[in-house]
Amino acid sequence: MRDFAGIRERAVRVAIRTGWSPDLDLIWNWQKQEGHEPCFGLFDDACSIRCRWFDDCRTVAQEPIDSPLPKPGPA
Repeated sequence: MRDFAGIRERAVRVAIRTGWSPDLDLIWNWQKQEGHEPCFGLFDDACSIRCRWFDDCRTVAQEPIDSPLPKPGPA
């Protein structure tokens, strides 16, 4: 089962730390429209480097959620 709540938590942490916030619903809907599983934020070793969201997905997936919220980055 996909942990969409966990992905959202990671995305919020990335947004606080970097100022960049991915539109998860848009990306997941786009993936569905292209005939793919909505997998953004679930990065693993099977992911293709040819995926349009490869780097952003990896950034979100690797954000820790078991620590205090990060401090905002430079504006």
